[in-house]
Amino acid sequence: MKYYAGLDVSQQTTSICIVDDEGRIVAERKVASCPDAIGEALEPFSVTRAGLETGPLSVWLWNGLKDRGVPIVCMDARHANAALKMMPAKTDRNDAIGLAQIVRTGWCKSVHVKSAASHEARALLPLVVNLCERAATWRTRSEVSFVPLVSCLANGLVGLPRALRKSSMASSMLRRQSGLSLKH
Repeated sequence: MKYYAGLDVSQQTTSICIVDDEGRIVAERKVASCPDAIGEALEPFSVTRAGLETGPLSVWLWNGLKDRGVPIVCMDARHANAALKMMPAKTDRNDAIGLAQIVRTGWCKSVHVKSAASHEARALLPLVVNLCERAATWRTRSEVSFVPLVSCLANGLVGLPRALRKSSMASSMLRRQSGLSLKH
């Protein structure tokens, strides 16, 4: 016999409903919203397909359940919600029952879920951009502040204005920041 599972996920708990291929409810559970707890609840039934809606935890749960060998689909929340609106009372239990029926009938729009590595790379991208910008800023600042200082130390304090004039980068930085220009 084939079994199908609907998972209604919230931050703390997940309501699970398992139905057979004729749509009869076989089991209902409420477990913690983590892949291990959900996987353990589904394991005795060896479900043909399980489904959950898109949401804040869906990527983490989808990847975790996929790694455990659960045949999982992630449904577009708007499409699933349109079907679940027909339910008389909106509760986690009823939503899980409705999702199980949607998964059983195949009447759902499955969405692509990116891998955990893809999400980690995406999360690190702003950090890398920020570090590159800071490195460029520090490199520019160090060239502006150290070139005249090194020249000044090499030529004595009298050489400071000449060192500043020779540093084209320092000259352009000063012009941009203060509107001053150093004449040669």
